Amino acid sequence: MNRGGIETWLMDVARALDPADVELTFLEHTPEECHFDAEIRRLGHRVVVCPSPHSPVGYAVRLRRILRKEGPFDAIHSFVSTFSAVPLSVARAAGVPVRVAHSQTDRRSVIAAAGPARRAYARAASAVLVRAMTAGVACSEEASLFLFRRPPSSDPRIRVVPNGIDITRFRGATGVLRTELGVPEGTLLVGHVGRFVPVKNHPLLVDLARVWVERGDDVHLVLVGDGPDRPAIASRVTRAGLDRRVTLTGARDDIPEVMADLDVLVLPSHYEGAPITLVEAQATGVPCVVSAAVSTASDVVPGLLERMGPDADAEDWARRVLEVAARPGPSREAAQQAMAASPWALPEVLASLREVWSGATQARGRHTASTGEPTGGG
Repeated sequence: MNRGGIETWLMDVARALDPADVELTFLEHTPEECHFDAEIRRLGHRVVVCPSPHSPVGYAVRLRRILRKEGPFDAIHSFVSTFSAVPLSVARAAGVPVRVAHSQTDRRSVIAAAGPARRAYARAASAVLVRAMTAGVACSEEASLFLFRRPPSSDPRIRVVPNGIDITRFRGATGVLRTELGVPEGTLLVGHVGRFVPVKNHPLLVDLARVWVERGDDVHLVLVGDGPDRPAIASRVTRAGLDRRVTLTGARDDIPEVMADLDVLVLPSHYEGAPITLVEAQATGVPCVVSAAVSTASDVVPGLLERMGPDADAEDWARRVLEVAARPGPSREAAQQAMAASPWALPEVLASLREVWSGATQARGRHTASTGEPTGGG
């Protein structure tokens, strides 16, 4: 539970739920105190630790003990992709009545390009988790096809639940980056918010800054986030002589205030399920230039998102960002109204989660089976 897209989304959920009504227990894979742990406890929810799952057998034994000691639980909700086969199988054996697998990304292209062993593991893990789960949640149809290997329409246990956020956090947000970084009002402030991991494609972002400098464009690039690739990207910025035009801020808690100062958000990821960063940008009325490899599931506000094809190079991206920045778009107020009326509003998401956790998806599956329609349950 350190700062990240899904973690931030889960915290919106935790803040909105009264622990006297729905108590959440966050099972973490590290004994280190995580960024959100103290707030989770203050909210009245719980944190327990099951050490890193390097050994599936050892992990299963430890998890079974935790379920026995900390439970009984009404539901277990797993976010660990194909590894969800392990905790859901353990929960099934332990008698947890509702077992939810959650797919937050679409990694089919990565698996297809992997070796035979990796592909075989992905197939086997998906088969096991589909049998162990009582419900499947996916942030998009593509994410369902990746983890469950079937569309939601073919299995009544599966539903698409958007990564809806608390839009009220973005109302009235005042920008902080320009003052903090000393970026003049006349300079275009372009940003990226996300973990420094290969899938986010930070090298392309650095190449964009290089193109802008070579063309004499007045642009400052800010990279918000942390992760294992951050030192390498920082070194790349320095080697390119871009330290005065590119700022790495590290992870931050004030994303609404960060978004409020951006002229354009750039997301050149190699793949994504339904990135929360895009939802946050749209909640602030920030135009976005996005890789075509990113699912359209996060597209909410018409006129705010522009997609780049797979063959686009750094110069194409750099030119398109400037074009988008110069183009009039919907106001922040209009964007927030569109968000509030969409399935991405947090109340809609909470209602869906409560239905899943209460076993409503299981009841729907049983009803479908009784009418003779295929359940797809495996």
